[in-house]
Amino acid sequence: MSTGVEVDQLNADIKRFVGDSKTEYGLYEQIRDHFINSPDEDIRKFVNLIQRPFYASSSILNFVVSIFQLVISAFLLVLGISVISPSVLNISVPQILQEFASLAQSPGGNNAAFVLEGLLFLTGIAFITDAFNHLRSAAFYLRIAGIELQEPAAKH
Repeated sequence: MSTGVEVDQLNADIKRFVGDSKTEYGLYEQIRDHFINSPDEDIRKFVNLIQRPFYASSSILNFVVSIFQLVISAFLLVLGISVISPSVLNISVPQILQEFASLAQSPGGNNAAFVLEGLLFLTGIAFITDAFNHLRSAAFYLRIAGIELQEPAAKH
């Protein structure tokens, strides 16, 4: 277990190391060469630890967050597919578009329908893209929780 004296010594060493550097880029090169790319496993572990942002210390909490992200992802994926292909939810988009076009009551009402159809398509793509982003986030929180997802081994 580290004592306060060891932490104080580490602080003093870091201040001296930074103070001895002439430029910020030179400091970065030294840090990269001596710490980030160090052959010593303990030093690399320390660097990885201080580079990692703080997340909930509880694995259970991170697991719950990842499950929540998966649920949001599933919802957004279904919503995005439904917007792009409304027959999934038995919605008649042409009927909805005709209602919007009749509301416009202009010679360009047909153009409004095409614009609305394009916007619906882009909205569906945005939902699907956001769903994949939530899947990435869920995998990230699972990794933090200590759950590694591995691909099955190939059979020979």
